[in-house]
Amino acid sequence: FNSYFFFLFLKHILQFHASVFNKESLGNWKDFVFSIMEKECPICHRKMSVGKYVDETTVIMTCKHCCKEFRITYDEEEIPRNINDFNWGAFFLWHLWGFWNGIPLLSCFGIFIGFLAAFFYPLYILDIAISLYLGLRGNRLSWRKKNWVSAVNFERCQKKWDIAVAVSLCLALVCGFLYGFCA
Repeated sequence: FNSYFFFLFLKHILQFHASVFNKESLGNWKDFVFSIMEKECPICHRKMSVGKYVDETTVIMTCKHCCKEFRITYDEEEIPRNINDFNWGAFFLWHLWGFWNGIPLLSCFGIFIGFLAAFFYPLYILDIAISLYLGLRGNRLSWRKKNWVSAVNFERCQKKWDIAVAVSLCLALVCGFLYGFCA
C-alpha cells in the first residue's frame, strides 16, 4: 500500500519536472530563458538564435546552418515591451551599465578606454561609437546575456537606469552652473 503511494508520488514529481523543464511549455521563467536560447531548428535540429524581437510575445529565430527563419509566438507576454527601444542608461552610463546587465567585460574595456583616452584623444571616437551601439542594441544584449527573472523585472531595471541618467545629467548641469557662477 505504501509503495503504491510512493510510486504515485514519484510519478507526479516526474510529470511536474517534465512539464517545467520541457522545451515546449513556457510556464516557468527559467524554461523560457532556456527555450529561447536553445530552441532547435525543426529542419536540421541544430540550435537557433533570436534574429528579431517583434513584440512581447513573438520572436523571429534564425537557423545559422540551414538559413531558415521561424516566427515563434508565445501565449504569455514573455519578452519585454522595451526590447527595441533606445536604452539611455546604456548610452550615457555604459561604463557602469554593463556590470549590472550581463556584459561586465565590455564595462571593464570601457573603463580602460576612458583612462587611455585621457592620453590619446582619438579614443573618444571609439567611446562614442560603443555608446551609440549600446544605446541602440543595449536592451537586446542585456536580455540575451543576463538571465532575468521576468520581462517586468527587466523593464523595471532599465527604467531605473533611465532615472539614473536623468539624475546624473541634472547633477552635471547644476555642478557646471555652480562652477561657472563661482569662477
